[in-house]
Amino acid sequence: MGTVVKDIFDGVESTVQTALSFTAANKLRHVFDLSMNEFRTIKDSYGLVRQTGSEVSGVTRVYTMDHDYQLILTARVIKRMDDDDVQEAIDLLYNRADEVYKALINTKAGVPSKVLAVFGQSWGEPELLDENSLVLLRVGFTIKFRQALT
Repeated sequence: MGTVVKDIFDGVESTVQTALSFTAANKLRHVFDLSMNEFRTIKDSYGLVRQTGSEVSGVTRVYTMDHDYQLILTARVIKRMDDDDVQEAIDLLYNRADEVYKALINTKAGVPSKVLAVFGQSWGEPELLDENSLVLLRVGFTIKFRQALT
C-alpha cells in the first residue's frame, strides 16, 4: 500500500503546484508544526498533510480506501492598511482552494489509474499570523482509491 499512497500524495502535490502556478520553492518547510516556519519570509505558499484513512466496504478482490488530506495555503497581506486588505488575502485563498479542488477532481489527483474520486472539500476558518500580515487557510478533502488484494 505504501507505493499507492506515495504515488497519490505526489500526484496531489503536483496538481496543487500546477493549479496555483507554484513551484517547490512555495512549499512550506514545516507542515506538522507550522510555528517552525519563518513566517516573515513566507509569501504565497502551500503545505500538504496526509491525515486519517478508512476502508470502505466493497467487492472482494480489492479494497477501497477513503484517505483524508489537508492542504495549507498562505497569502501575504500586501498593504495592512485596514481589514479590507486582510479580506482581500482571504478571498484570494478561497479562490485558490477552489482552483485546486477543481483540478484535483478533473485530474483524479493526477493519478487517474489509482484514484476513483476526490470529494468532501471543507474550509477551515482563516487564521491570521505574523502580526496579521499573513493569512493561512486549511482545506480538507478526501481521496477515494482502490487497490487490488493480490
